[in-house]
Amino acid sequence: MAQGTTPASPYYQNVRGLQDDEKLELIARLMKKKSIDAFILTETHLEGNFQSILPLNQLFICHGPEKQPTQGAKGGVGVILSPELAVYWERGKSNLTKGGLTAGGTTRFMSVNIKLKTLDNPSKKKLM
Repeated sequence: MAQGTTPASPYYQNVRGLQDDEKLELIARLMKKKSIDAFILTETHLEGNFQSILPLNQLFICHGPEKQPTQGAKGGVGVILSPELAVYWERGKSNLTKGGLTAGGTTRFMSVNIKLKTLDNPSKKKLM
């Protein structure tokens, strides 16, 4: 996210499991190549709530059940933030909401709110 620009719409993908690192690495490289600020992931099939820094300095925030069910839906959701958005996240003016209703004992809801600093543009007139 370049200074003075607005973030692009986030990308979304049902990843059908992230048990191996290949998919996560592929998404991280795609984010860097296409300058994607946020990539929303569903069906991660990962256990627990955690955050980790990926090799390209993106922040991965994950919300999954404590233990994956042995049968049926696996669930799990996550978001990968670009290094620029991760800075705003780390500044602490952001929040994470997770939980809500579960389907089949799996987690299906997570909300990441990040407060971004906006730059005033003196050339634009204020609307009344």
